[in-house]
Amino acid sequence: MGCDLRGHSSSLALLLCCVAIVQVEPVAHASGVPAAVAAVHPGAGPRWTEHRVIPGERLSEIAERHGVSEKDLIRWNDLDADHVRLRIGQMLKVQSDKIVPNRRRMRYRVRKGDSWHRIARKYNVDLIHLQKRWNRKVEDLHPGDRIILWVDETPSEDDAPLNQELDSTAVALLSTAQQGLPPELPIVAVPSKSHSVGSPGRGRIRRALQLPKNDALYRLRDPAHSYASSHTIMVLQEAIARFRHKTGYAGEVVFNDLSRKGGGRLRPHRSHQSGRDADIRLPLVPGTEKENGSGQVDWDATWALLRSLIDSGQVTYIFLSRPQQKRLLAAAKQAGEDEAFLNTHLQFPGYERLATIRHSPGHDQHFHVRISCAAWESRCRD
Repeated sequence: MGCDLRGHSSSLALLLCCVAIVQVEPVAHASGVPAAVAAVHPGAGPRWTEHRVIPGERLSEIAERHGVSEKDLIRWNDLDADHVRLRIGQMLKVQSDKIVPNRRRMRYRVRKGDSWHRIARKYNVDLIHLQKRWNRKVEDLHPGDRIILWVDETPSEDDAPLNQELDSTAVALLSTAQQGLPPELPIVAVPSKSHSVGSPGRGRIRRALQLPKNDALYRLRDPAHSYASSHTIMVLQEAIARFRHKTGYAGEVVFNDLSRKGGGRLRPHRSHQSGRDADIRLPLVPGTEKENGSGQVDWDATWALLRSLIDSGQVTYIFLSRPQQKRLLAAAKQAGEDEAFLNTHLQFPGYERLATIRHSPGHDQHFHVRISCAAWESRCRD
């Protein structure tokens, strides 16, 4: 099997083609875990995740469950330290090195011989929580009664830890992506088994990965909403690295939202469900940032960043409001862009829906980029 690289200006094309080839037949290690491209700086340190509050749950119990302090929970989630109020279903950001299973709501039908103690032991839940918090209106149990339990989900294959060994294949792939980039703009390799499943508006991420910490390239506004497929993570990193290398831009590149861990609905977005969508704040003129995150947009840098993403050959489309596209067009012309290229990739001043950069209301302070499905993601849908 060969790689046809005609028409691809980025080294990412070679990287993705090679990945597609090597992943046809996963290689099993002695442990039985399929081989995967590993992180450059593996380290099993704390990672960001989310905790969904269940009925009757207290902050101290959440802290104990994740092995963190109440003080940190309050700080991470901007809670009122004097009057902590938790809502059922509230999502809390947690940074922990413990792997804590999610809990699901379960309806249990009482059988003959059941007791509160017996049910609590059977499902490994706290007796007081079962009887006093989840089923306060139930006094005596009778066969046929329905009660509520919150039980730990059994980890699936999708949640299994990924092999973090850096093998020769990982080194070769990383070398291709890093080609021509200085060491001060590193690309962090990630395991290749995180796949986008379904469509952006109705999908999930199989074995979701968090966008790795990479201060040289970008900053994450909300780590709990910064999960994506392996393909998306590598495309975004290389595009940003090449943008910085070409322009010397020293300001922040800030990710607002990508996807939740595992994907699925991320309010208020209609998409962002399958790990291929990313909201990126418009680059600002360095030194103009204000405390609320607003400032003077650097349109030259914005165009250069969008051009780098387009050049990857892995972008389905980009959303940016029409008024902002007008400013973007001026910057693109200032950069000497070819008219035919602009007509293909920038909707303004026309209304052609097939352009790469399209109008979408609300995209004034940030743009939304959608990465295409990888060749090996058989269950991914555009």
